Amino acid sequence: MMTFFKLVLFDIYNGIVKRWRYVLLFFLVTLMTNVILYIKWQNLGVDIPEALSERLTFGDYILYPMAGIREYVPDSGMPIVVPALWLFIVLLTAYVTLHYADDDLHGFGVNTLVLSQKRIYWWLSKCCWLFCSILVYVAVMCVSSLLFVWISGGVISTQISQTMPQILELNPRELVDAPWDITGALCLFPLTVFAVCLIQTLLSLYIRPLLSFVVSAVILLMSAYAQNPWLIGNYAMTVRTDIFVEHTPVSVSAGLMIVPLICVAAVACGVFRINRMDIINREA
Repeated sequence: MMTFFKLVLFDIYNGIVKRWRYVLLFFLVTLMTNVILYIKWQNLGVDIPEALSERLTFGDYILYPMAGIREYVPDSGMPIVVPALWLFIVLLTAYVTLHYADDDLHGFGVNTLVLSQKRIYWWLSKCCWLFCSILVYVAVMCVSSLLFVWISGGVISTQISQTMPQILELNPRELVDAPWDITGALCLFPLTVFAVCLIQTLLSLYIRPLLSFVVSAVILLMSAYAQNPWLIGNYAMTVRTDIFVEHTPVSVSAGLMIVPLICVAAVACGVFRINRMDIINREA
């Protein structure tokens, strides 16, 4: 067991601490999204002056990159909208966590797997590293948003302001009554992103990492245009959840049950694969 904890500490140091530039990147990207939201709020105030009477909250700033788009219904005549910011944030997370496990498997990790009698330790350590990475990146997003709220004179609250549905171009008739609170999404969003990245890391044990990244992108795109409970990208789209939507929403409570089951299945598949993998002759 001590070997396992040493592996976890090794991965956290090499996969998070030494890769501090990615942490800084998430801080700057979130700061950029905060500025964009602030500008949109100011522009909305030009047409609707009363919109500026309610200050933006921490919940608004953290919601903006996690929002996604409302459910797409092809027969309704809705225009096809690409959730560009949401895709960028989730795929950025997937990309920065893409190569670490595979690189380790072609480097120091080979020695660990050959010398250790517990290959499972290597895989579980990578799962722990990945989970910690997602938590760190989301925490940095929260810190960046809190800092911007303080600088811009916003409100430090997890509640969503009445202005956000207009900025996100949501249909008021589809929304539940206010107040809306982001707390549930702050739990479900990182868990869902972890599940996407975990599946990607698992696939990297079978195929090249770049191909597994393509699979992640396809899953997210399919999730954007098909609201299906087994397309896990839906659980990372906050504006589709029952936090906001009254009719046919994505359930946060169901997501907090389904997504962990998917994670457990991915971990189990990884254990199966790593125990049967030919490490020495694996294609470089």
